[in-house]
Amino acid sequence: MNNAIFESVSGFTTTGSSILTDIEALPKSILYWRSLTHWIGGIGVITLVIVVFPSFNIGGYRIFTLESSLQQKTHPHIKSVGIRILLIYLGLTAAEIIFLMLGNMNWFESICHAYGTVATGGFSPKNTSIGGYPPTFSMS
Repeated sequence: MNNAIFESVSGFTTTGSSILTDIEALPKSILYWRSLTHWIGGIGVITLVIVVFPSFNIGGYRIFTLESSLQQKTHPHIKSVGIRILLIYLGLTAAEIIFLMLGNMNWFESICHAYGTVATGGFSPKNTSIGGYPPTFSMS
C-alpha cells in the first residue's frame, strides 16, 4: 500500500522517483496509469505556475511586474490561458508520440514515454528507460 502511494505521489508531482525494480513485469494497465500520473501532474504544475501563482503575487512574477516598464499589469482571462496551455500540452504530446512511432517504437510505449517526458518526470515502461532502445538517428 505504501509503495503504491509513493509511486502515485511521485507521478503526480513529476519527481520521477520510483521504488519499483522490475517495471517490465507490471501489467500494461499499471504502466499506463503510472505514465498518465506524470502527464496529469505535468499539466498541473504548469497550470499552477502560469495561472495560479500570478494571482497570488508569488515569486518571480511579482519581481517581473515590479521591474516591468509597463505601468499596469495585463491580466489575461484565466480560462483562455488555460485552454492555450492545454492545447500546447496536447500538441507537444501528440507530436512526441508521432516522432517516437516514426523511430520504430510501438504505440503503447510511445504513449508512455511521451507522457513521461512531456511532463519531465521520466517514467518509462522499460527497466532501462530510453536506453533500452536502439539509436534511431546517428550523429556520424
